[in-house]
Amino acid sequence: MIDKKILKLDRIVYYGFSRDDKILDLATKCKNDNKVLVVIVPATKNYDKALQESIAVLNDRIWVYELSLGLMANLKSKAELYCELNKKAKLYND
Repeated sequence: MIDKKILKLDRIVYYGFSRDDKILDLATKCKNDNKVLVVIVPATKNYDKALQESIAVLNDRIWVYELSLGLMANLKSKAELYCELNKKAKLYND
């Protein structure tokens, strides 16, 4: 069960691939700034090292969404939609 306080935190939304080292940089920044990191990636059997380490850093403050159609345009579209629907979210990749 998620801590209700986490739902009130601001969110940084990142879309891309789970191997991107930028995810780990963002995870560290989100931890320091007390924010939630939302990551939208293509569906995969195993996350790459960058995303695995980010999950270890943030625990329940990283929310990973997987898309079966993992084209960059589709990832971006879903990230933009997430930000439209969640006013506490800010798109990082823009």
